[in-house]
Amino acid sequence: MEQAQASAAEAEVVLVIGTSLQVYPAAGLVDFANDKALRVLVDPRPGRVPEGFRTVTASAEVGVPALTEFLFKTTKVIS
Repeated sequence: MEQAQASAAEAEVVLVIGTSLQVYPAAGLVDFANDKALRVLVDPRPGRVPEGFRTVTASAEVGVPALTEFLFKTTKVIS
């Protein structure tokens, strides 16, 4: 768990996909997300949205490809 917390703190992108954020301790990892990271929750019915997270209100099947397409179009680092 300590390694997961450290990874979340260092990540440039934090994606939370298809979860109610109710299962701990994993749900608590969002609290360690780097404030400067792109933080996105993909869920068709988001309940709790962690502070600083953007939401994609869609299933993972629809939301992840849409998010990926958006990131490829708007990020010059990804090729």
